Amino acid sequence: MQEKECYVSPQQCEDKFNDLNKRYKRLNEILGRGTTCRVVENPTLLESMTHVSAKAKEDVKKILSCKHLFYREMCAYHNGQRVPNSHGIESNNGNGNGCEIGGHKEEVEDEQEEESEELEERSDGLDKFRMEIEGVLRDKTRSMRHRREWFKKQRLHLLEERMGILSKGFELEKQRFNWKRFSSKKDMELEGLRLENERLRLENEQMAVVVGRRELELDIQGSGELLSSPLYRDEGFGSLWRGNTANVIRYFPTQALNFAFKDYFKRLFNFKKDRDGYWKWFAGNLASGGAAGASSLLFVYSLDYARTRLANDAKAAKKGGERQFNGLIDVYRKTLKSDGIAGLYRGFNISCVGIIVYRGLYFGMYDSLKPVLLTGNLQDSFFASFALGWLITNGAGLASYPIDTVRRRMMMTSGEAVKYKSSLDAFSQILKNEGAKSLFKGAGANILRAVAGAGVLAGYDKLQLIVFGKKYGSGGA
Repeated sequence: MQEKECYVSPQQCEDKFNDLNKRYKRLNEILGRGTTCRVVENPTLLESMTHVSAKAKEDVKKILSCKHLFYREMCAYHNGQRVPNSHGIESNNGNGNGCEIGGHKEEVEDEQEEESEELEERSDGLDKFRMEIEGVLRDKTRSMRHRREWFKKQRLHLLEERMGILSKGFELEKQRFNWKRFSSKKDMELEGLRLENERLRLENEQMAVVVGRRELELDIQGSGELLSSPLYRDEGFGSLWRGNTANVIRYFPTQALNFAFKDYFKRLFNFKKDRDGYWKWFAGNLASGGAAGASSLLFVYSLDYARTRLANDAKAAKKGGERQFNGLIDVYRKTLKSDGIAGLYRGFNISCVGIIVYRGLYFGMYDSLKPVLLTGNLQDSFFASFALGWLITNGAGLASYPIDTVRRRMMMTSGEAVKYKSSLDAFSQILKNEGAKSLFKGAGANILRAVAGAGVLAGYDKLQLIVFGKKYGSGGA
């Protein structure tokens, strides 16, 4: 075969025919014998075939658009004929199913080539096997025995391939099963975590309700509410001093340790305003107060815990009106039994942070502001010192009150089924369930309590002046 004075070898022609033969068989599978020939000659007939699906039509168009021999050339070759000269053969570009013969000029778009290769791969193995069978059957030189042996070998080969395919299928099925089992296991774990999270959320809300109810019983914001409060109405006037014994026992050593440790740390830091500058001296006062508060807290924290539990202890109707605790010793006994030593120090970390903030401002601000503000006639005035101490005590109390709220909530979980994981967890749960205002619930009562704190500052200052002749806060100035 030749094309425009370009010689085409018999092998190229043979390869071209084999390629066309595969495509022609594919067209026969889609359109049926007889119809294929007419569609190849006239592709416009394809649009009028309503029994052919849209996908099948698309496949036929892809095959017809690829480069191949003319239909009449294929028939001539198929019938054992040769086309003597193809000079007059031209591409039937109008029909879209013909193109020039010759491997040097065959260029097809990448997308069409990939699609045609996919079609070839699907039917390539089956077509080759059919052609081999036809070749064996038509080969007259083979005896019947040889043919049977050949078919047996092919049968065994096919069985081996089938076993290989089944083995691969089994492995894939096993992998699918393992993945499904793994996925089911993870789904169950996620569901378990979701249920656990829901349980913890409900327990936290339940604890918030219990603590909120106890705080409401104690949160008396004015003298007008005192007589009508549930605490006073149900338990009498003496209930307002519930837990005060532990508070009295705690208060005196706490204040003694605070002032002793404060003076000790001031001497240890030894900052002088004239020598080291005001700000370094001011920072030393804050640090001395914070260190003093943290040191004294280590000794009296268990008493503070007992005071908080007794003050929040309410009668339980289900137990015949009996309280949870019968006194200070009973608090220690039951807490040690249920939670051990750790129960008495539950919330100590957050309490330590709170006391550092409170005592740092309480002592540090008083020592730093008094020499600056109280001068002249006000320098030795008890009432001026008291007023300054009251303002500073209120400021320190408000600054540390959110931490104190978290501390009391942590204390209240000792001996209970529901416990906060940490102070940060308690802080986040309070914000989430009750809002930011709940952190300052009861802060108004601190304004009255600040009178005691101011009296301690002014009284200790006056006592130092009378007994030792030195001014409180002046050391290190």
